Amino acid sequence: MPHKWSKRPGSRLAALNVPADLLFKRNALRESHWNPLAQACAEGMALPFWLNDNPVITTSQIKGDLQDIQARCGSVSLVIVDYVQLIEPMRRERGENRVQEIDSILKQLRAIAKQFNCAVLGLAQLKREVDSRSEKRPTKADFRESGGFEQEAAVMLGLYREDYYDKQTTQKGIFEVSVLKSRFSSETTVNLLFDERFGQFKNLAKSQY
Repeated sequence: MPHKWSKRPGSRLAALNVPADLLFKRNALRESHWNPLAQACAEGMALPFWLNDNPVITTSQIKGDLQDIQARCGSVSLVIVDYVQLIEPMRRERGENRVQEIDSILKQLRAIAKQFNCAVLGLAQLKREVDSRSEKRPTKADFRESGGFEQEAAVMLGLYREDYYDKQTTQKGIFEVSVLKSRFSSETTVNLLFDERFGQFKNLAKSQY
């Protein structure tokens, strides 16, 4: 059974109300920070959130965890996998390469979504070539080790921040979310405001008021 809560996600939730950089500096927190910090932690503890932070995991183990959670809570709404390429194949067939392994894992994750009637959000590594080219916005072809992402995923999103690569850009804080593939809508890009200090995403239009 995965942990109900851990210090790691707790600290990230706390960053919603306290600047994230202060959480990791000795003696940086002030008295005024403690109330919002305590409130954020209390809200986090109340969430129906489970974490499995085992360094090695298979889709079979994910399925077992979800069955336990389903027995306790009645349903599962969302499964987040960070990240897909870290999942171990349940067995290695003779002659099977890494691309085939990832394709199989993606099919199993899709089956999990169907079995538990939930969304599965899988983070994925991109190819290293992205960092060496001039246009760094991700494309469907950039997903590492498999073409199965495009085949199995209902939606593929690409994330990009201009100020991550160009510190002099005028687009500071602009976080692009590009719909690279969707069975439900057309391909488009949505801009958000990313507050790096607090680890928050905000509506860009409202932030300009």
